[in-house]
Amino acid sequence: MSLLIYQAALARTYLDANLRTAVRAGDQSALAEFDLSPDEFRNIQQLICDRAQEIDLFATTLQRKRVERLSLAYKLLRGHLGPNRWKLLCDRYCAQVTVQAFMTPEQDCARFGAFAKENLDPPAEHADRFEDLLIFEGTKAEVDAVLLPQWSGNAPSDPLPAEARPYLAPHARLRVLRYLPQVLADWANGALPRPVPESAPVHLIFFRRANGADVKVMQIGRWLAALLDRADGRATLPELVEQIASLSRQRMTLQDVWKSMTALASTGIIAFSRPQGEPS
Repeated sequence: MSLLIYQAALARTYLDANLRTAVRAGDQSALAEFDLSPDEFRNIQQLICDRAQEIDLFATTLQRKRVERLSLAYKLLRGHLGPNRWKLLCDRYCAQVTVQAFMTPEQDCARFGAFAKENLDPPAEHADRFEDLLIFEGTKAEVDAVLLPQWSGNAPSDPLPAEARPYLAPHARLRVLRYLPQVLADWANGALPRPVPESAPVHLIFFRRANGADVKVMQIGRWLAALLDRADGRATLPELVEQIASLSRQRMTLQDVWKSMTALASTGIIAFSRPQGEPS
């Protein structure tokens, strides 16, 4: 048994009230997934029995902090549901989805969004707004790393070389919504009449800048969104432009595209692969 697996079993037991109850009762099958030896199981059992009050207090404190973090990440959803429905949703989530060992807060928030989507049952006329709201707040919650400008390091120099191959930075997110974020916020806060008019597809990039803690959201046009959706670090800009030319009535030149690409590269939203097509 590796120390890492033993620590993971101990962490899971600390964080799951039902699991602690089973382990204290001597149910070794409760930790079967970790393949513990009888001695290792008894060590964990003795630890959580000897320090029961301390561990239970720790778990309660951790859950409170967990709910506080979810409340900050899903402000609009929390406000729309109201305090009672929000508390019920959080209680169900914490009871059914335990914190995994080594799981980051951003991963926990992203899992909550998926849980909320599966467990909330909004009226049919509100379903699309709920879905957009969860995508919007869930994506903001999962962006866990800052972007660094790529212009000085990876971006090709002007004039545009034929081998320039852009790709969306791993820590940026491209999403498509039905409604503008402000429309969603107004609807969630009860400031708009119903039904809410649906917008044209809204293309958004989510990213975190190195000089700020907040996640930034940038709206981009359909043409640029189509290009970024296909940019994988292998296709050249001329190839990408040719692929999406039929999607827009506006004819874009390579230099027009290059201008947009360099602006995004300066924030770190995109980078460019090496000439052979492998992202650097």
